[in-house]
Amino acid sequence: MRSAGLTVETFGSGAEFLKSLETGLPDCVVLDLHMPHMDGFNVQTHLARKCAALPVIIVTGHDFPEARERAMAGGASAFLRKPVLDRTLLDAIKNSLQSPNMVLDMRIPLTKRYEQDVLDTALAQYLAGELDEAGAEQAIADGWNGITNEAGKDKQLAAYVASLGVQR
Repeated sequence: MRSAGLTVETFGSGAEFLKSLETGLPDCVVLDLHMPHMDGFNVQTHLARKCAALPVIIVTGHDFPEARERAMAGGASAFLRKPVLDRTLLDAIKNSLQSPNMVLDMRIPLTKRYEQDVLDTALAQYLAGELDEAGAEQAIADGWNGITNEAGKDKQLAAYVASLGVQR
């Protein structure tokens, strides 16, 4: 996946991965169902509660109909049986990042600094008439750029502007 230009981070357990969410969220999660201490279904359930729009791709060596149904009902964007071909996994990641769930990316409200410092301020100024639509959009863009250079920010900005009901 690294050779395809993706940034990859691995974790020794589901608990270790969930702890990492306190400092940042990935664009996509590739999740094995069988892990030590906490199975993939438990991790998936936690993700669904905390960051529902985060794409999760399930991989497993045990492709039972019940597991597939449970994973997909839990919001998985793909369910792949091991061994997984590189192209199949890369296509699943690409498709999950282009899914409608990513349009309103749940990472924005989970990023408290962004929500409090940028979005709330820009919205308050817009509603108070201190900023017009273009000014609010620019304040949001400037604030976002000041916090992160993360890929995908244009989609996130567009999603937030759309959630305000602002027409471009």
